[in-house]
Amino acid sequence: MELLLIGLATAFNFVVIIRKYRLHRFIDGTLDMCLMALICILFSGTFSALTVGMIASMAISVYLYFNPVTLAGILGSVPKTQKASGSQSFDDFDDDF
Repeated sequence: MELLLIGLATAFNFVVIIRKYRLHRFIDGTLDMCLMALICILFSGTFSALTVGMIASMAISVYLYFNPVTLAGILGSVPKTQKASGSQSFDDFDDDF
């Protein structure tokens, strides 16, 4: 039963990752693939642990599908709405040097 669950969770993960690449969400898909590989390595002790790890990876894949990671989100850029409202951005602090 555990092997069937691992197989279904893994297949679902790969379907989500392939879908992300087809939507040209390369950063999100690569992050998801790396997280799945890391979880597989960390939980590779027993079949029960691997089952838990693959279900956790499936939950992460679903979360990242609906809340995609972007390069701007990783680098912490300031949204345009904050720049237009007159708040200081990181570019304003460069003038001191």
